[in-house]
Amino acid sequence: MRIQKFQVFKPGISLAISLSAMLGYLVYHPRADTLFYLTGISTFLLCTGGGALNNCQDRNRDAAFQRTRNRALACGTLDLYSVLLQSIFLILLGFSSLGFTREPLVSMGLGLAGVLLYNGVYTPLKSKTILAIIPGALCGMVPPAMGWAAAGGNISMDTSLLLVMVIFGIWQLPHFWLILLTHENDYQNNAVPSMLTFFSVKQLEQILFVWVMLFSSMILMTPLFIPRLSPLSCIVLGINAMGMVMWFSGQFFLKNEKYTPISFIVLNMGMGVFMTVIIMDRLLGG
Repeated sequence: MRIQKFQVFKPGISLAISLSAMLGYLVYHPRADTLFYLTGISTFLLCTGGGALNNCQDRNRDAAFQRTRNRALACGTLDLYSVLLQSIFLILLGFSSLGFTREPLVSMGLGLAGVLLYNGVYTPLKSKTILAIIPGALCGMVPPAMGWAAAGGNISMDTSLLLVMVIFGIWQLPHFWLILLTHENDYQNNAVPSMLTFFSVKQLEQILFVWVMLFSSMILMTPLFIPRLSPLSCIVLGINAMGMVMWFSGQFFLKNEKYTPISFIVLNMGMGVFMTVIIMDRLLGG
């Protein structure tokens, strides 16, 4: 029960997002200093606050879905106003702590933009239109830029930062589409606007395959845009990208059943390996 209550803050996705901000930091400033860890902690606080606020906003919608009906707010095991106050406190704490970074105004501005995109635009729109995936993808592009600014980078678009932002933006879409495909009946039974409203399952699988191939290709291109990566890091990134290509090619061309949660895990592991390799390369190399 305690784990279920803790999940209202979305710690898993918040950790992944904070790592993406730390990655953006290291792309500009390839050494771990105090501000590097402050950036990670600030982003985590901001994301847990935004995640809890999202659960407050989605509580009635979540109760209607088989996949989410056991969430603490959806089933009434947590008090709404208590979670709401905690979410606001976490957002303010994370936002204010970004004021101690090297480019405080830019970092705080990007942090605010991320919360507004996620809680103010994406969350209200996702039950009304499939175009919500656009601000949803933009949300994933904000944290690396926030980390870049926290390290002292200006708002001009460096190619290495742009690559990382695009990779995170691209990953967001197949990540959501895999959830959609593995819980197809749940979404159709609740008549929620989704890609399956306009495309068949087969067509969505084709779109998903193209985007995963694009995601893998961008990871393969990483050594061309991020300088001074070690040969070992380049090899691991290549293996990571080719592993995703092989898995999803097998799923697309050879599978006889629907996508399973394993494909979701493979995609997320691909992103996890990408972040971990670059972060470790910078930390060990610096």
